[in-house]
Amino acid sequence: MPVAADTAARMIDAEIHIDPDPLKVYALVISHGIEAAFERWGWLPKPAIGRLAERGRATVQGGRSAVNTRRTQTPAQEREIVAAVVELGGVDYAARSHGVSATLVTKLLVEHGHSTWPRASRRMDDVIAARARMAAYVGRRA
Repeated sequence: MPVAADTAARMIDAEIHIDPDPLKVYALVISHGIEAAFERWGWLPKPAIGRLAERGRATVQGGRSAVNTRRTQTPAQEREIVAAVVELGGVDYAARSHGVSATLVTKLLVEHGHSTWPRASRRMDDVIAARARMAAYVGRRA
C-alpha cells in the first residue's frame, strides 16, 4: 500500500529535523555566535535554540547563569529544591512545598544537569499519596 505524500514528507522531516544536542548548540554558540546556531537549526524557533544553548552551558559549567540575578535562593536552597523533586515525585509538589513556581523548579533542574525528572501522576490515589508525602516533607523542614 503506497504512503500518502504528506505522510512521507512528515516522516522525512521527522528524521531530518531532530532536536540537536544541547552541548553541540552551546559549542556552536561559543565558537561562532548565536546567529550561527539560528542558521544551523533554522527549523527550530529562536527561543528553543536559546534554551538548548542554556542547557548546554549549564551542563558544561554547572550552576546558574550570570544573567539571572533576580533569584533569592542560595545554592544550598536550590539543591534542596532539586532533591525535593525526586523525593516528592514531581516538579509541582516540590514547587508547592518550597513556595516557588514550577517554572523555577524546572529551570533549576536543567541548571543542575538533569534532563529528566519524575512526572507527577494525576491518578487520585497517587495524588493523595503525594499530598501525604508533601505534608510529611514540609513537617520535617519546619
